[in-house]
Amino acid sequence: MSMQKQPSKKWLTSKETKSLLKISDCKLMHLRLEGKIEFKKDGRSFLYYLDSYEII
Repeated sequence: MSMQKQPSKKWLTSKETKSLLKISDCKLMHLRLEGKIEFKKDGRSFLYYLDSYEII
């Protein structure tokens, strides 16, 4: 039985996400609140998964 490694998701920091999408902190917060971007909270930080990229 062969075990294939599943591709792991690439989670980006807020700074990386804002830079990639060319948006402000405020816009990023609104996308998060509107459920338009996939995120997870890691301690005090938010991490974003940008396969959910159809936002802008």
